[in-house]
Amino acid sequence: MKRVAGVLILVMLPAIASCQNVRATGKVERNNHAIHTDRQTRGESDALSSELRRKIKTLIGKLGSDEWPERDEAEKELGKIGTPALLPLIDTLGSKDVHVRSKAESILYALKLGETDVIVLEKKLENTEDNISKLIQKLIEKAKTIPSDPDGNFALQVSNQSFAIDPVDIEIRIDGRLAVRDDFCVDDQHSRVRFTFNIKPGRHKIEAVSKKGEAKFEKEFEITKKRHWAVIDYWYYPMDQRGLLMKGPPTPKHLSFRISDSVSKGE
Repeated sequence: MKRVAGVLILVMLPAIASCQNVRATGKVERNNHAIHTDRQTRGESDALSSELRRKIKTLIGKLGSDEWPERDEAEKELGKIGTPALLPLIDTLGSKDVHVRSKAESILYALKLGETDVIVLEKKLENTEDNISKLIQKLIEKAKTIPSDPDGNFALQVSNQSFAIDPVDIEIRIDGRLAVRDDFCVDDQHSRVRFTFNIKPGRHKIEAVSKKGEAKFEKEFEITKKRHWAVIDYWYYPMDQRGLLMKGPPTPKHLSFRISDSVSKGE
């Protein structure tokens, strides 16, 4: 019986080893397939990027075409491509052809830039000639600016309520991004200017500053699914040189902020 058992053991061991080899081989084959698939995906992506780069290069070349319709069509197509054409277009600003430079600037200003583009632009700014750096700085500021949206969920009204400082400068940022920067006239205290933005629901930080008016504030507010209305006013009522009030009681220089969400979006 021992001999038989030994035979059985000797027969089974190779079988077990064989199963292990099959599993190991299958695992290697699956890994090789995964690696091949990953390489294939990267290859397709690289090929697509190369194709896009060639297309951008070709279109930029057409910006200097002798045929105006071809120039206009190239400008239109580059605008459709969007931010992938950002750096090639910036490089085009060094062109000796004034028409090419003009077209490139026009496309760049029309691009919808976001916060991720700021990093690309700031890196580009480090090694750029002075005549081009000013435009890049404008693009960076644009990328950091919240775009207006007539159908947005956050309507902001801004005004100057002071006859003492007229007009007054007011700059407003939401979560660090520029929303408003302008001079506001008092206009008999009925000059509220409306701005509308689309802001995602959640907690946000709003900052307002007036250098000329020597006032600033920083507050947190919350956006829900409703349409929100907010007001920022600049106030300052000093005593004039004759000891009389210019208008209303004396009021120190300050910016006020209030917000309401009583109106649902779409109403």
